[in-house]
Amino acid sequence: MYRALFETIINAHDTRYIEAEEAKDIIFIPINQDIKATNFSISEEEKEELVQLGRQKTTKFLQKWS
Repeated sequence: MYRALFETIINAHDTRYIEAEEAKDIIFIPINQDIKATNFSISEEEKEELVQLGRQKTTKFLQKWS
């Protein structure tokens, strides 16, 4: 129960407190809802998916960022 509560608090905080001025300098990487930020035992396949998604979003971000 505490884990679910903690995850809800973190997600709500992150979503609510990123202002537009700051958001332009942040790379947002949407992840599969099955992979939680507090899950430290994900599979190698899941790790690779996250790395590839991060590369894609970073490349796109850097192309337009100044």
